[in-house]
Amino acid sequence: MTTVGNSAEASPKDSPAPVADVPPRIKFKRLDKTARHIMQILNKEAVEEVREKREIPDIKPGYTVRLKVEVPENKRRVSTIIGTVIARRNAGIHTTFRLRRMVAGVGVESLLPL
Repeated sequence: MTTVGNSAEASPKDSPAPVADVPPRIKFKRLDKTARHIMQILNKEAVEEVREKREIPDIKPGYTVRLKVEVPENKRRVSTIIGTVIARRNAGIHTTFRLRRMVAGVGVESLLPL
């Protein structure tokens, strides 16, 4: 079905109303994602600073390690801990590893910072 007619005779209801120029909407990232990204950058910088100051050992699960740890109650006493690494949690500057050792026939797990 077709209609033939003059376009000048068309009613104003059929034509769209003029739209004001609206600036395009600026899309922002969610603030929690932006904050997380900034924290990742700061964490990487902190890890690089620590690596420049001291050597971070490459400890993997299965390694047997010997640590010298100061006892918190007595600052002069140093205790030697020998155990097997069973896990490592990579969290940038807060990297830790879990050490399993035997104390008086009982297995003890310790969570230590790297």
